[in-house]
Amino acid sequence: MSPDERAGYDRTVSGCGNYLLVDGPVPLAQVQTALTEIMRETLLPESSITATTWTPGLARPGFHFHANGPSTYSGDTTRTAEPLAATIHASPRYHWDFGDGTAEATSNMALAAKGGSAVDVTHRYSRPGYFRVAVTVTWTGTFALAGVPQLLPLQPVRLSTATEIRVTPLDTVGALPR
Repeated sequence: MSPDERAGYDRTVSGCGNYLLVDGPVPLAQVQTALTEIMRETLLPESSITATTWTPGLARPGFHFHANGPSTYSGDTTRTAEPLAATIHASPRYHWDFGDGTAEATSNMALAAKGGSAVDVTHRYSRPGYFRVAVTVTWTGTFALAGVPQLLPLQPVRLSTATEIRVTPLDTVGALPR
């Protein structure tokens, strides 16, 4: 192929992107976007936060937060996304914002090694007041389609929720001043 022929070919295919050829050409990004919406709207549970007072040994009280949801997701979309039937494997990462200027990122793998769970975190507040606690769960993983031999990456699926808590002076006993 001459340089001019190559340039003409490059112009012709530019912008085509990656395509899946299952029952005709479908842009990979379109499939990823569709699966992201299916996961967000149908397959993954709605996020929620449970907050309880946590007082280990009656010293430095704080709060224990729990985000609902599975530690991994494995399943398929055959009943929810006809004709887009995919097998999905995904795991979550959690980003907690405690409303007082502090945040924590957790993952199931990091905390499982310590005997904990990423959906459960504890936090101590240094002052009383009302705080908006938020968690964003980001699901990442792969999917497979019938007739496509390799696993394909999912677009990240983000689910967020928040709740307001009240921290009383008793909840900050022994907390370090800021």
